[in-house]
Amino acid sequence: MELGAEWAKRRQISWYDSQLRLHLSQIRGRLSASLEMEFMKQQFIQLGVSFRANRRVEARRGGAKNKAVLLSAASLLAWQICSAQTASSTNEISGSGTAAHARATNEISWSGTATNAQGETMLTITVDTSQAPDLAAWGRRAGELCAEWYPKICALLPSDGFTPPSTVRLRFRDGRGVAATGGGTISVNAIYVRRATNDFGMVIHELTHVVQSYPRGNTPGWLTEGIADYIRLSHFEPQARRPRINPEKASYTDSYKTTAIFLEWVEKKYDEQLVRKLNLAAREGKFQIELFKDYTSKTVDELWAEFADTLRAKPNTTATNPPAK
Repeated sequence: MELGAEWAKRRQISWYDSQLRLHLSQIRGRLSASLEMEFMKQQFIQLGVSFRANRRVEARRGGAKNKAVLLSAASLLAWQICSAQTASSTNEISGSGTAAHARATNEISWSGTATNAQGETMLTITVDTSQAPDLAAWGRRAGELCAEWYPKICALLPSDGFTPPSTVRLRFRDGRGVAATGGGTISVNAIYVRRATNDFGMVIHELTHVVQSYPRGNTPGWLTEGIADYIRLSHFEPQARRPRINPEKASYTDSYKTTAIFLEWVEKKYDEQLVRKLNLAAREGKFQIELFKDYTSKTVDELWAEFADTLRAKPNTTATNPPAK
């Protein structure tokens, strides 16, 4: 029994040793990355909390308390170093006629402002990752994208007399799904972001919902979501891989990327202002499905049938060169 207890104690000490080496290497390897300072600070805060909890457990079990104390001290030291380097952190970004002034705070939040081409502030953005501190750097990037793209989306979806919302809040929480937008608040599922770290297009999709501001009860959901993904696919990430649409099963009412790609096709072939016109009608609460015929001289069902025909595989009878290997 004594040998078993001693072996368990040594294994616990060995685990703490490996954790200490790991986190000290993270300190050395990442302190120079200024954009991740705030993220690191909270990472080590959480590390300290975790190790304090382990220390209490080990104290009850008579385990390796000293190692836990050492780890907590290491995390505290890292936090202090990060704090010194992130004090009064301020930066400025710009892009395509917009400017954003951003600041990071100790609460793992980020705030910025977006301006239009005339230099007028049109949006204040706040990012709250207090419940997902490991996503602080990701949240900051999302906020910067909102600052850059909000003026662009407003320009893509204009209407006379409409003033877009002046505040947007992004908050990260563990939950279900991907994200949801209500009013000026975009709630992002932190669990999803940890799995899909490159999906910033999702942020643009949700930001488009803020700009849309359609009244409830008139515009069908498939069109609302389709326009949001149209902004994402056609403008934010036009080079992204498109999903394959099955012409035998799909419909323009499938929402999201299917509807977005359909709208893009109709614009290119019939009316390059189609999405702007549909957006205006939806924002004014006047959308009707007959508008497709008003704008293109074809019903939406006729347009879809034509679009679906373009998706069906057809033999290439003009190719003269062998396929590339």
